[in-house]
Amino acid sequence: MRHAITSEELIGRYGITGVVYFPRYETDVYLHEKTANFLSSVGLPHDEQFMTRAEGTPILLSEKYAHHEEGLPSQCENWLELGWFSYMVIALDPADGKVYAFPEGEPLDAYVQLHRDVESLVYTLLAFQEFADACRSGADLDQLETHFKEQINSFDPIPFAAEEPEWTRIIEEILEESWSA
Repeated sequence: MRHAITSEELIGRYGITGVVYFPRYETDVYLHEKTANFLSSVGLPHDEQFMTRAEGTPILLSEKYAHHEEGLPSQCENWLELGWFSYMVIALDPADGKVYAFPEGEPLDAYVQLHRDVESLVYTLLAFQEFADACRSGADLDQLETHFKEQINSFDPIPFAAEEPEWTRIIEEILEESWSA
């Protein structure tokens, strides 16, 4: 199966220890075939921005939020935690491969779809690293942000489709770092 991103690209960007592969094995949860192939052959990045479940074993959101005072929505119980940013958990619907965000401090039913699939998540993370590097180089920040959004929208329109997309928060953190430097 061909993907828009290769394992070599991830290793080139994050190093061999910065890529986590998820082995294929039998579980009680069916995993979307394209997603399983991507996670086992291309992998997910792991760094200070996006932290992947480094042990490569899935954890059900129903287990993660078992003792949370508000219940997890029933449609999310079989979803798997993929990783997290500093202020949101990233989850995968194993039935269709869609990627969701559970923002910290928000009710669990306020989750939002972040990407159409894990390939889009990884594509965006790679593009985001390039964007962050360019921001630190002193280039025109507005132009860089516009280019980043156009690049992502051409691959997957979901990340910036919401009125207040979660990716905007991530971009704002990088821009604040650039302005204060």
